[in-house]
Amino acid sequence: ASLKPSIREFRRSSASLKPSIREFRRSSASLKPSIREFRRSSASLKPYIREFRRSSASLKPSIREFRRSSASLKPSIREFRRNSASLKPSIREFRRSSASLKP
Repeated sequence: ASLKPSIREFRRSSASLKPSIREFRRSSASLKPSIREFRRSSASLKPYIREFRRSSASLKPSIREFRRSSASLKPSIREFRRNSASLKPSIREFRRSSASLKP
């Protein structure tokens, strides 16, 4: 007997939900063509995605090789910077002397 009011309450709340459910069904039905369209377009993209994956996979060894070679270059670059820094005073001196040579 104590359940009857709660059952009545449940029926009332479920009845108030019905329009919302109907609205949801209508909107989801209107979405279906868009979903279908999206599936179709994504299916047409698949070969391109596959091709991109293949080409990027073939690039990986080259990238690895480039990183290795650039890492081996770093000491040389450091050495070059050191040498060029030690050259600067000489270059400055050369410019000064060549400027004094101009008529």
